[in-house]
Amino acid sequence: MKTIKWNKSKTALIELIYALHAQKTFNNGKIDIAEMANYFEKIFDITYEKLFKLINICYQN
Repeated sequence: MKTIKWNKSKTALIELIYALHAQKTFNNGKIDIAEMANYFEKIFDITYEKLFKLINICYQN
């Protein structure tokens, strides 16, 4: 399988993950957002240190 590279900002990826999680897009909503973040890191071949922490910071309010 060919690698797909993410070429937008960290914020854009965080917003995408959060939106997909909020809409319960995967596993009928029964997936932890940290697990989703980890999966996106793998499929887009990125390593954003503590991506889940960034998601929490962005959307706490």
